[in-house]
Amino acid sequence: MLTLPAVMEINGLSVFKDDEDIAQFYYLPTTIELVKNSDGSPQFDFVVYDIGDDPENNTSGGYLLFTVALSQDEQVIENDVKPELQRLVRAEAPDMMSVPTAKIAPISFIDGTAELFIATGGGELVSRIQLGKPSLFGDNTVSVIAEMPIDGAALFASVLEQGGSIATIEYNLVFEARLPSVVVTAHIEASRVREVVSTWTEQQVKKKNTWGKTTTTTNRKRTSFSETLHEESLVELEIKAGSSEVDLSDDLVADLQKFAMEAMDSFIQKEWLAGGILSEEQLSSEWMESINEDLQRNFDMSLTTRDVITRAYNPSAGVTPDFLGDDPKKFVTRVSIGDDFFKRLEIDVHTSLDFAKYGDFVHSVIVHMHYESVDENGSKISKAESFIFTANDNAPKKFVTKTGRSNDTSYTYRTEVTYKGGPVEKREVERGRSKDRAYIASIKNPGEVDVTFNIAPEVFGDKISAVEVTFEYADPRRKVKRFTEEILLNVNTPSGAVKRPIFAAMEKEFSYSYVYIMDDGNQRVSAGPFSGAPDTKHISIPTPFENTFALTIQPLADWSEMTAIIVGLSYEDDENDFRKADTFSWDKEHASDTMKWAFSILDPNKTMCKVSETWIRETGGSVTLPVKEVDVSVLPVLVVGDALGGLANLEVDAADVDFENDVRRVMINLVYQDMDNDVLDTVAFVFRNNTEIFHWSVAMADGTKRDYSFDLKYFMKDGSVIEEKDVAGKFAGMTDFLFVSSPSNN
Repeated sequence: MLTLPAVMEINGLSVFKDDEDIAQFYYLPTTIELVKNSDGSPQFDFVVYDIGDDPENNTSGGYLLFTVALSQDEQVIENDVKPELQRLVRAEAPDMMSVPTAKIAPISFIDGTAELFIATGGGELVSRIQLGKPSLFGDNTVSVIAEMPIDGAALFASVLEQGGSIATIEYNLVFEARLPSVVVTAHIEASRVREVVSTWTEQQVKKKNTWGKTTTTTNRKRTSFSETLHEESLVELEIKAGSSEVDLSDDLVADLQKFAMEAMDSFIQKEWLAGGILSEEQLSSEWMESINEDLQRNFDMSLTTRDVITRAYNPSAGVTPDFLGDDPKKFVTRVSIGDDFFKRLEIDVHTSLDFAKYGDFVHSVIVHMHYESVDENGSKISKAESFIFTANDNAPKKFVTKTGRSNDTSYTYRTEVTYKGGPVEKREVERGRSKDRAYIASIKNPGEVDVTFNIAPEVFGDKISAVEVTFEYADPRRKVKRFTEEILLNVNTPSGAVKRPIFAAMEKEFSYSYVYIMDDGNQRVSAGPFSGAPDTKHISIPTPFENTFALTIQPLADWSEMTAIIVGLSYEDDENDFRKADTFSWDKEHASDTMKWAFSILDPNKTMCKVSETWIRETGGSVTLPVKEVDVSVLPVLVVGDALGGLANLEVDAADVDFENDVRRVMINLVYQDMDNDVLDTVAFVFRNNTEIFHWSVAMADGTKRDYSFDLKYFMKDGSVIEEKDVAGKFAGMTDFLFVSSPSNN
């Protein structure tokens, strides 16, 4: 059991000793803090709600929910407290062969409650809410659930958001502790006792008999030996309290003194009145004049007594921004729910742009949000808001609006990137419609060329001294003028990058070529040009050794319908008993990665390998192509996937259709067919307003066959239907646009 008082106080932490174990200590936890969720966020919520417009039915108010624990910073215990306790143990046990390790634990409480004091409004300014009994050991967790009227809820939310506090949580705990000791010491020095005359009390008793004669009897009673010695100053008696917390009352002192005197008398009767020079008559008399002259033993007594008491402990904490550990506004939720047709829509708006990487030329990302609907009475509800994200303010934001019918929660978004300089001030990167409760403006590359070329350092040596790489890119549609950059790779710099802002999305393929410069300086071996996909980040330059097998594998597929491509490669040279096999795979995240299968071979004439290819579809099915042989001397680059002729992307936009006056909706059916290569791709879209944009991607087996057709069906507001069939179209490039307009006869 812990004993009072505290042996030390470190950083406001009171530490107590155990009454038996010198290495055991206890502490009173001082920190009331919020319990954390699994994601590290505090368990604290305050909701201000408004259910309707009827104040008489009390349809508005607030709820406060949070969970707290009484704990202590473990760093303070380990780093500050334990070393001091270990020094204390070492000082109290200097003669021990092995000094025990100091142990410390929180105090276990025997009883207690928790209360919340809060300004709730209504009939009384401050409410005292009983929270029940905590666990009394461990973290003493307590959960708070409090309801308040609307005036108290509004006051609490306003004060909290402004950094103030009108609520306090308090623990009322009780623990047991042992008081410091009360010590009684007594001593009689035998050498100082030579002759003691005991005092006595005398009483005369007179009685008359029947005949009137009076008889007088004298009774004597000996007083205490110890009292006699004490009066002669031969007894040392002391009563001391170990702490000011011990109450030495007169009754307690008298009882302890009586106990000590009785112990002295017993000692004198046993040790000093036995044997010696006293006669039998002296020993049997009612009083004596002397005691043994050969006294040898001294009288010594040390008595210790300790009481156990209960002590109260009342830690408290105010509900403040520091208590929450974050911006108070994040913990206040306002809800307005009038009825089934009037609800609240909240959209979290973020951006994934890395301002640390692109902040040199990107000023900001602007997200335009728009919601439009009607309520149950047919009244129009419209909300538009723009959010700006910069390097200094890149925190998530909220788009909040009232909504119409409960199932009408779709909104439109449009995202722009603004630049600090360059040929364009800003550009649109994304637009669309969504029902997701979070919109992330995903901008992997806001307008920068960043391609790294590398070659193995072992290439340079006996034959090759350097490699010149030439990079070229242009996109007139996005005002990116053609530019060329050259980098030189050698043994000291086997890797180099082309990196420059172009202030536009890199959506076109780039071209590159390289030249091997031989050691004699007169011979140059060139390769290329080659093309690279817009998302390509790394390109490896192959080694030109004569006895090297090298196959470059480039995936090209319609990833809207495919989840993975798996390619198996095998090489066999039976004459030299040499075999090599590998498997490569691609998914959507690595769709633009170029794989290199290269290794040294024994026979430079053996340039054939076998290729197996499997496609995993979005539907869960798979397609395995027949195994084919590839000669890398003829075909050094192998294209895999279902878009060997290229991937055409068509953006279908109905912004020119008059949905306001004439058209209710438009349905379009698109068809691409290449009968020679057994390719058929169809899709259907339905437009209901001008803001909707759809995308159609087609994996072509033959890049020269770029024709497609489509049917249009207009559903007019007057109930009629207008159709346009077999309208011809053609992909003008890898990315093209189709603008749907109003019907031609309308």
